[in-house]
Amino acid sequence: IQHGHQYDGVIMKMTWLYVLGDKAYGLALWLNKKLNIFRKFLGYKDWSLSMFLKYKVKNVIKFVNDYEKMVVNDVKKNNVDGVILGHIHMPANKMIDGVHYLNCGCWTGSPQS
Repeated sequence: IQHGHQYDGVIMKMTWLYVLGDKAYGLALWLNKKLNIFRKFLGYKDWSLSMFLKYKVKNVIKFVNDYEKMVVNDVKKNNVDGVILGHIHMPANKMIDGVHYLNCGCWTGSPQS
């Protein structure tokens, strides 16, 4: 069980991009709260803007896939059966190269996770 930030090259090598992304994520959460108030008024269920944006950006999908592979390759060196983390906020429960990969997702930005 680990947080997972140690596999994130953006945090490790491009701190300014991490800060920018963090601010953008905060803005998306703020906008999402306002949007969901309006959606509830219209009778719709909560919806996650941040998850929608993450799933729509091709580079994010590549980042997530690369991240998952990097985590699995690293934990295999420790001869473990699985890993639980959450840093990238993308929920997952799958087998990758013989390792059970679990990501708890985001508990604040996604009503689905």
